[in-house]
Amino acid sequence: MHTLIDKHQALNQKIYLFFSKYIPEGLRAQRERLLSVFFYFMLIFYTLGVNYIGFSLGFRLIVHGATFLFMLALYCEKEKEAPIVPRKTLWMAAFYLMGLGALLTAVFVRSRAYFLLTLIWFFLYPFARLVLQPNVFFAWIERYCIVLIRFFLFVVVLALFLSPLTAAQYTAVYSDPNDLAMLCVMVILSSLYLLYKGMPQQRKKYFAYTVLATAMILFSRSRTGMVMMLWAYVLFFAYLHVQKKNVFRKILRFVGGTVGAYVLLYLLLTFLTPMSARTIFPLISPEYAEALKEHEGEEISFEESFTLLVQKSMKGAGDNHDVSSGRMRIWTAGVQRLRPLGHLDERVYVWNYEHRMMLLHNAFLQIWYSIGILGAAGYILLMASVIKDSWPCIRNLSKISVERLTVLGFLGSYAIYLLFFSSYNPFVSPLAWIAYFVSMAPALLEQGVVSKEKPCLTQSKN
Repeated sequence: MHTLIDKHQALNQKIYLFFSKYIPEGLRAQRERLLSVFFYFMLIFYTLGVNYIGFSLGFRLIVHGATFLFMLALYCEKEKEAPIVPRKTLWMAAFYLMGLGALLTAVFVRSRAYFLLTLIWFFLYPFARLVLQPNVFFAWIERYCIVLIRFFLFVVVLALFLSPLTAAQYTAVYSDPNDLAMLCVMVILSSLYLLYKGMPQQRKKYFAYTVLATAMILFSRSRTGMVMMLWAYVLFFAYLHVQKKNVFRKILRFVGGTVGAYVLLYLLLTFLTPMSARTIFPLISPEYAEALKEHEGEEISFEESFTLLVQKSMKGAGDNHDVSSGRMRIWTAGVQRLRPLGHLDERVYVWNYEHRMMLLHNAFLQIWYSIGILGAAGYILLMASVIKDSWPCIRNLSKISVERLTVLGFLGSYAIYLLFFSSYNPFVSPLAWIAYFVSMAPALLEQGVVSKEKPCLTQSKN
């Protein structure tokens, strides 16, 4: 295994030197700006592809994979020798298993999308780990946090002003409120990071983003979002506690700010949004007027939205009458059809869930169902590797930087998300790329590694 890993690393170093030689200096000089453009593109493309246009898995993998590769190529420095990455046998074995599983399934079911997954797990992720040394990685994380917050503000405007508050009030942006909740949790982590690292005069702004994202999670009625949010806040406040900060006062500020955001959103959703929905937007779009007629009488108030969240937590809501919102039925149907090699269709037929074809809503089951038992074994090894590297940081919060804290926040939130959602929709989202390139840089989570951290972007602009 060690010999194979060494040969693989040597190949990645040759690719690194190739890119470093042929990437024009003009592009390399603009790479920070291009990085923002690429992050915006990936966020918008994912939102359109999943919720509106319905691009295939293979096409999404091509677009995101090519974009990700070009972003990496921009950060290949002109050096005589490429960087050396410490050998991580467990991590590499995980991706070999996942890549081999995808390759066998691609041959067995004749799926080009699974062959693309093979290329990603065999080549793209190991190469990314070589490029994303700590100083580059932290620059990416910070730039992504800034882009994510700006994109979130755009989504909030669309969600609140272009759609009346109904039982499916976020369909103007995301077809599943849990996707919106995932975005909100990422914004909370990003805002906390920038609040902690930014200039004092900018902290009120990032504090406002945090409480707005918190209020939006509760409006989305996503229980998974609530658990992810709890992880983010517990981790951050535990970090402040070990850093000898006044945690109680900060908690009171967050609670007070969130209540204020609730009041503001309540007034907005109760008065301004319905008025706009019925007066302004039907004039702009006749199709919107027709959509309003379909939802006539479905409007709900803030109190009803919060009540539905509580009811959903107890017994399910909408078309489901169990606490798992139908997931137990989906998982049962998926387990009954597991086999050593995967299926051509990522969805499983669930006869007692309105006779629907469903994604499995659990990453482990989805990977086993889609690319077989080898892929599932690789996924378990990957998670074990991440937990192994993360646990020392969780036990020693007082000794890690806020960058590493943010890495732990991303990893924990994404792990919770994948317990209840399929891997392939979020897998081709920018959030998934962030989570996976976190796992690709295990040295970031090891004690005793001193990163060459880049000055905060929010500070450098002032």
